[in-house]
Amino acid sequence: MFLTGRNWWDPSPLEKQESLIFAGFVRLMRQLSLSTYRGTETTAIGIDEDVSIDQKKELLTRLHSFLLPLLERQITNLLDLLDPFDLQEETASKFQLILDIQSALEDTMGELQSLLYTFCPELVRRPRSHYMNDQHLKELKKLQLKGLDQYFRRNDLHFHLSAVFAQSNLIIQELRLSSIPSCSSPSLPSIPRARKFLIDHTSSSRKMIQSMIDWLAASELQHIQDLWLNEVSSIDRALVDCLVLINSSDTEEHNNQTSESVIEPSAVNPRIKPVIQVAKSLIPVIKLSRMFLKKLSERAMNASRLPSFTEMDSDQLDRLSGTATQVRLSLDHILRTLKSTERRNHDGFTVMSYATAIQRDLQDALLHVVLHFVPRIPETQGFHGQNHYRTWFIVWLTQFKLAIQNLIDVTEVLPGPENNG
Repeated sequence: MFLTGRNWWDPSPLEKQESLIFAGFVRLMRQLSLSTYRGTETTAIGIDEDVSIDQKKELLTRLHSFLLPLLERQITNLLDLLDPFDLQEETASKFQLILDIQSALEDTMGELQSLLYTFCPELVRRPRSHYMNDQHLKELKKLQLKGLDQYFRRNDLHFHLSAVFAQSNLIIQELRLSSIPSCSSPSLPSIPRARKFLIDHTSSSRKMIQSMIDWLAASELQHIQDLWLNEVSSIDRALVDCLVLINSSDTEEHNNQTSESVIEPSAVNPRIKPVIQVAKSLIPVIKLSRMFLKKLSERAMNASRLPSFTEMDSDQLDRLSGTATQVRLSLDHILRTLKSTERRNHDGFTVMSYATAIQRDLQDALLHVVLHFVPRIPETQGFHGQNHYRTWFIVWLTQFKLAIQNLIDVTEVLPGPENNG
């Protein structure tokens, strides 16, 4: 049972444990709130930033094979110990186990943060030229390390771990209150609510930890596929947006636009026919861009057992992994130009410039794929053999260049510097 009501100057052993638990969760939350990866005063392992490449590779292996699985086990064990009803029995021994896990978590997170600090600050400290010609680094290339930084600090793991410790602390606090006669029992509404939040955030933390483990084990192509995934969906939406623009503009020529349309009448260009011409020429470009990105995102391509690392340097990988984003941004700029109700004398040039950018980005990506990935695919006669991909890319490139040229040609119907009409 939770003991309460004693004088503050004579705390019981259980109350002392409670205070230590509260302080422990506060420390863990503070540890996560640090703005850098530097270890805390209690858990820093003092890794030398000048460690050799081989030593860094060993540390990365330790992160993948030991520290991350250990962190997952520790937060799972913490969840098991924080069952409100189980804590009412053998409270002292359960509290001691919680204190032990808190101490272990501090050590684990301290080493984890120190390891990440060894790698990730380099991403912002060093100029782009540093990432050229670093093929020999393999798992220490920027793409690999940038993913770790995203997963731990900038994405959800940092948030979910903080929530785990906050909800854990809340459960202990509420259980203490529930043991006071004037308060209710462990069925106090705030306790099951905190328990549910703890379960949810623990589950999310475990998923994020597993994602980090998978990222470290993945090939460079898998990294690129993961980074392209969301952008491909955005390009799908760009296709829908373009079709809506065409249909809305067609309708505007004959009727008032219906209230259900995605684009309001005020957003449709008053010079409708040129907009429709350009938008219709943009459709094949969007479809072929999406087709290329989806082809490279096929898991079957990875099923060919491609090596984990290529001869591409970090700068090349960075540009290749950003291809889908750059294409999506160019499409967004073109669509915004076409939707604008105010025609400008450089609209034709704007559309042509972004069409050229799409061509450059995808053809550069194709070059890297043909040079660094296709030759590593087994030369089988199957649907996903090397010959299949070579033939597919040849056909795609022919169609893509034609679609881009058609789009560039049709931009002449839009106002340009030479035609202020």
